[in-house]
Amino acid sequence: MDKLWQTLQNWRNTLDFQLRKWVRWRRNGLIFENQIKDDLFDFHSGVKKQQAEQTAERLLNQYHLELFSACSTRINFRENLFYLSMLENAFDIAGINLPATLNVADIGPSHWFYVQALYAGLTWYGINTPRQVNLTGYEVDPYRVFSSFYSCWDYARAHLRDLQVTYQKEAFKTVPHHFDLICMFFPFVFVKDHLAWGLPKGQFDPLNLRESVRESLAPKGVVLVVNQGLDEHLAEKENFNKLGMKIIADFEQDDLLYQYDLKRFVLVAKNEE
Repeated sequence: MDKLWQTLQNWRNTLDFQLRKWVRWRRNGLIFENQIKDDLFDFHSGVKKQQAEQTAERLLNQYHLELFSACSTRINFRENLFYLSMLENAFDIAGINLPATLNVADIGPSHWFYVQALYAGLTWYGINTPRQVNLTGYEVDPYRVFSSFYSCWDYARAHLRDLQVTYQKEAFKTVPHHFDLICMFFPFVFVKDHLAWGLPKGQFDPLNLRESVRESLAPKGVVLVVNQGLDEHLAEKENFNKLGMKIIADFEQDDLLYQYDLKRFVLVAKNEE
């Protein structure tokens, strides 16, 4: 039955995917309402709540998120804090020293709800003056439409605001030895999840994608991958082992700032020297 379901799902996805590419659905006017940020961590109590509040305050100040805090929803602001903490932990554990000018690719950002945290982290990590960040997101399905009748691209534009970044409405392709950092937040590891998201089966080739990532890294470049759930995490580690890449950070992100149904696991890998 699983094989039959996958076949039928693939037929539907292939048709829908081609239709989305042809229609290119877009709507203007999406703006996120600012919400008061009091009691952001009311799912905690006592010492843990205090730790969350102190961590959030440090991240806000250290990474200059004051403007974002003043024009974002509560849930989006809190989730961005989670991503920023996760990025910071990855750099700390892996011992990353980011260059003064940083070329970064983010593969599969969808509606890029976390871009404010990603850009702030890349800009300010480990320094007191901002570095030059050249950030490009690559989204293979930018015209996927949500129940609000806005597309991924519509949401991404609203989340980007005035950031000087690029949202490429296409799949990632190898750029030899170019990127200092390549991020993949929740890439598809299993075909069932790929199909459930609405993508054709022919688009699913995880090893080939990761090989393309490996070839696109600059000599000292690294790839940062976040997976959800232990099964994905273990399968992801195997992918990088097959490619001969050295894992230099491997951890489970804590839920101090945001709680998900599935735990978030982080890998940082580089080419074997």
